[in-house]
Amino acid sequence: MSRVFWFAAGAASGIYTLVKARRAAEVLTPDGLGARVAALGAGAKVFVSEVATGMAERESEIRARAALNAGADPRGGDPAAALGPAGDRSATHADVRRLEAGDRPRATDPTRDIRHSGRQEHTA
Repeated sequence: MSRVFWFAAGAASGIYTLVKARRAAEVLTPDGLGARVAALGAGAKVFVSEVATGMAERESEIRARAALNAGADPRGGDPAAALGPAGDRSATHADVRRLEAGDRPRATDPTRDIRHSGRQEHTA
């Protein structure tokens, strides 16, 4: 009985090794490598498509939230202005993060020029 068990175990391991070796050899052929590269390219396209869809959905959510909160800004700024007009992708990541955090753009103070380190210039 012991010899039959070891014979069956050896035959099974030999068949397993043969199948694995045949698959590995098939992968390393030019057709096998081409199929792998094609599959990798298809996967990358799907990933990029999903990321772009997610970004567009999130951007529309942020724009909608900014438009809803535009009238509730006590400082008088327009939160949607930080994102630019609809369809314009000129907003920076900092603008989006600021809107997500609830910070709204401040109204412009014409008496203060930030280029002069906060000093006010008065012309007489």
